[in-house]
Amino acid sequence: SQQGREPMMKFIFVLVLLRCCSGALNAAWRQLEEHAVSMWSIHLGVLLADDERSKEMCLEGPSGLLHLDWSRQKVTAKTMALLELLGEEARVPAKLKKMREMEIVNPTENRAASHHAREDLPEVFAFADDVRAKGEIAAVVVAGIGGSRLGPELAVRALEDGRLDIRFLSSVEKSAFDEATRGLDPRRTLVIISSKSFTTVETAINADKLRRWLPQSVARRNLVACAANVDEAKKFLLSSSSSQDDDFDDDDDDDIQKRIFPFSKDVGGRFSVSASPGLLPLALAVGSTKTRQFLAGMREVDANVFDDEVPLRRKVPFVLAALGVWNTRCLNREQLGGPRLSARAVVPYCHRLALLPAHVQQLEMESLGKSVTADGKAFATARQLQTDVVFGAQGTDCQHSFFQLLHQGAATVPCDFVAALEDDDEDDDCKDELMAHFFAQADTLALGNNDVYFFRRRESRRQAIRKKSVSPGKPPG
Repeated sequence: SQQGREPMMKFIFVLVLLRCCSGALNAAWRQLEEHAVSMWSIHLGVLLADDERSKEMCLEGPSGLLHLDWSRQKVTAKTMALLELLGEEARVPAKLKKMREMEIVNPTENRAASHHAREDLPEVFAFADDVRAKGEIAAVVVAGIGGSRLGPELAVRALEDGRLDIRFLSSVEKSAFDEATRGLDPRRTLVIISSKSFTTVETAINADKLRRWLPQSVARRNLVACAANVDEAKKFLLSSSSSQDDDFDDDDDDDIQKRIFPFSKDVGGRFSVSASPGLLPLALAVGSTKTRQFLAGMREVDANVFDDEVPLRRKVPFVLAALGVWNTRCLNREQLGGPRLSARAVVPYCHRLALLPAHVQQLEMESLGKSVTADGKAFATARQLQTDVVFGAQGTDCQHSFFQLLHQGAATVPCDFVAALEDDDEDDDCKDELMAHFFAQADTLALGNNDVYFFRRRESRRQAIRKKSVSPGKPPG
């Protein structure tokens, strides 16, 4: 759905709020730790046999385009109530309000977080539609790294219609540049330099290479920039034009301004998919209409997560964040029967979402890769780790690699399974085969090969499961 990535972005912010709360054991923490002891020995098969409990562990996202099923997590209604209490004690609602009202939530840089303040960016959409309509451009090369590549490339690969050949370049290696430009006609190639600061070393090197790769006759037309530091972007484009045109004058300054698509410095780099670095490549890949639908999906999730009338337990980002805290901070304890890995697998059963694990790695591990609390105090124990190591790959490929560890290894690794139920590009037989793997792996990881539990699943339950598009699973405890 159009909303597939936005809940993940909101999930990261809520996870930051939850995991940056005080390390002291307040009432909610104490209750959760006591509850974890009682939950450890319960087999998931027992929990899944309770149909009412399984129904409670499901949640529809806005517009019904996203379905979250966490019934295979080792939680009960009591667990979720305690996690909601933890969210209240950590003042998550108040902090979400601060974010919504554009107050400072990034004290390190003294900035708000404005990636949710989404503008329609009409200049981006007009430019992209014009490029697609004229047919003079056949390919696009986007030079950027980190958030200027991971999220934007994921969105493009998930939704592109194939009208333009869109490629991404981040590494400074010659082989990477050769691969990004191989077979392309530079006269019919649009180059996008995407960088928040416009001072990132890797992007600067590749920008210079691409500037020299473009013929002088088309450099002014075929070279554009997405930047928060507009002055630096302008210097780059100005130097590109002036070095190739001795007659460059002040009147051409307006032309350069039109080739810069700015975004706010308050948009974190890892969230750039919601700003011009993500929206321009996506609009070129699918057109402005579908890109606006993508934005509309983001806004619907924003409205839900910022709605004071909606309880935390009914917000998809909070549920995902709370489950992460539960698995990492509560169940991940050696005295509960370890060993456990401080890791989580993200497994998309969808070729178009193959880049999702890499994007989630940045969103979560860059945001939460800390060894101190929000107030600068070092963590007292390893159990206070802010986040897991996130890894993953496309199913069914990873069933033949790290799934051996998930199924038969001694360590327990929580898993997030993701699938897209509707895809017009897939034929029914292949889609059915893929989804059979999706559900079979989720059930086997949750229940093991214990016949008593595995074959007790009722047909009505299995039919209901087939309607779901997101299913975070967890191996047997």
